[in-house]
Amino acid sequence: MNLRPTLILAALVASLVAVLMPAFSKASSSNKNGRIAFAADNVHGSAQVFTVNPDGTRLRQVTHDPLTFGTDGLSWSPDGRDLLFVVWHGGNGDKIHKSRADGSGASAISPPCEGECLGDDDPAYSPDGKKIAFERALGPFLNYHASVVAIFTMDADGNHLAQLTQTSTPTSSDDHAPDWSPDGTKIAFVRDNTTATPHSKGAIEVMNADGSNVQRLTPFRIDAADPHWSPNGKQILFNTHGHAAQGKSANLFTMHANGTHRAPLTHYAGGTLQAFADDWSPDGRQIVFHRLAFSGTNTERDHFYILDLRTMHIRRLTRARIRGYARAAWGK
Repeated sequence: MNLRPTLILAALVASLVAVLMPAFSKASSSNKNGRIAFAADNVHGSAQVFTVNPDGTRLRQVTHDPLTFGTDGLSWSPDGRDLLFVVWHGGNGDKIHKSRADGSGASAISPPCEGECLGDDDPAYSPDGKKIAFERALGPFLNYHASVVAIFTMDADGNHLAQLTQTSTPTSSDDHAPDWSPDGTKIAFVRDNTTATPHSKGAIEVMNADGSNVQRLTPFRIDAADPHWSPNGKQILFNTHGHAAQGKSANLFTMHANGTHRAPLTHYAGGTLQAFADDWSPDGRQIVFHRLAFSGTNTERDHFYILDLRTMHIRRLTRARIRGYARAAWGK
């Protein structure tokens, strides 16, 4: 029996596997589900950031400061090593801070303002980790409202500030909650129509990463909020009734990246339960969200939950009860 062809074929297969294995390993590790960061309020009198495994184990408190943390934005770096969160600085407003995943090495990275700066919120890392998009409110206050609330970008170290939206004044809208597409070419965000009555209404819009070519994806009538791109870039997660109102139940939806094919993920009705989108799992198979409940005229606390998109099963992630401005982010 001539074994030479068999041995040659085996060698070729082994060489091919050796070449492809690093690529496969890199692809699979890049989509591995890591820990979930979330903000829980009223921890020794203030909000603090925690991390937890997706199964609810190994809860760890990351911040231990009397200032308010995390309730206006959380974002993991693409490699899962660093965390962005928001710290309230009293009269100086909210500032974006960066730390290691365990909370060590925390420092403020919000760039200085030209004029009156009222605060920076909702930071989001770009997919390559080189830039951060965020919202910035600028003064002065007019009728209890910031003069400008716009989307900005900066380098990951806080340098090279650039304003992308609301570049002309006066404005009739505010921009919030930026989120990068996985390829880094676009940013989704929420535009609030501040002239709507009796309350503001939100619409999800998308623009090029340099602020050009702004396009509306949802109508103001559904009051959409909290956009999050799926890991494959094909869908955007969001919730309706972003301005929680008595008698209206907020629900989770997905839509195609061009705004078509809106599909509900939750079906709360009656105005009691409100579901608010937080993030996709890195593998794209699950969603973390938080839920609030109306009781009378008050918004009651609830918890963070995980929705499995294959089975549509919802399970509770945390036992830490939360309030309205809760946030969660799923790391790699």
